[in-house]
Amino acid sequence: MTTTKTLLFKSANARIAANIKRLVKKRGWTIERLAFDSDQDKGNVYNMMNGKINFTLRAVVKFAETLEVDIKEFFRN
Repeated sequence: MTTTKTLLFKSANARIAANIKRLVKKRGWTIERLAFDSDQDKGNVYNMMNGKINFTLRAVVKFAETLEVDIKEFFRN
């Protein structure tokens, strides 16, 4: 049974992933490069981007630092 809380997390994760992908593409990077430059496990990054696991706060902060953007950019509509 899917709960409202589960749907909210999925929606938030999808929004974060879409915005990170947009920013990565804008730089001409790959997700693999983002993982490497942010010192994150490539498999975990791919799983986060594909909604298989939730984003961690640590990962989101590292991605923002690596992409040189404010963390709020990941939560834009």
